Amino acid sequence: LAAKGHGRVGTPTIKPTYSYHVVPMLGNVAAGEWREVYEQRDETVHIPDVFADPHPRAFGVKPAGNSMDLIFGDKEIAICDPDLEVRDKDIAVVGVNGDEATIKRVFFAGNMIVLHAESSDEDSYPDIAIDLKDPASPPVHMIGRVFWKTLPAKEMRF
Repeated sequence: LAAKGHGRVGTPTIKPTYSYHVVPMLGNVAAGEWREVYEQRDETVHIPDVFADPHPRAFGVKPAGNSMDLIFGDKEIAICDPDLEVRDKDIAVVGVNGDEATIKRVFFAGNMIVLHAESSDEDSYPDIAIDLKDPASPPVHMIGRVFWKTLPAKEMRF
């Protein structure tokens, strides 16, 4: 923040030195077992303008559950880009079984995708290994790579 001018005599007016870009919220995404994801219509999140050009299709998700609590605090929002390649060790929203999804750290090992929880309760969240060559395995696709996180804006009244 930078002081720019004065309001009343002797009282500086504080204006932010940054601006925001509005992106849609995809909704809540399971941070534990995958589950169905519903788009949150008319719900948005503000991200810094610096992300607008490099991430024009960015969206937000709310990690639900505690399997990623070492990465996402309570009420934090993961900001994702569906156009970024998900690489080994990235955190991503992963689609499983069509309309279901989870947010996990992703590891690639040959024909396997391993979904790894980052939890303070690691015994409750074992790695999930999905063999892409096994017809009995659920179909998997990358919905978006996480590139930033934020807290939701809170309305303030004075």
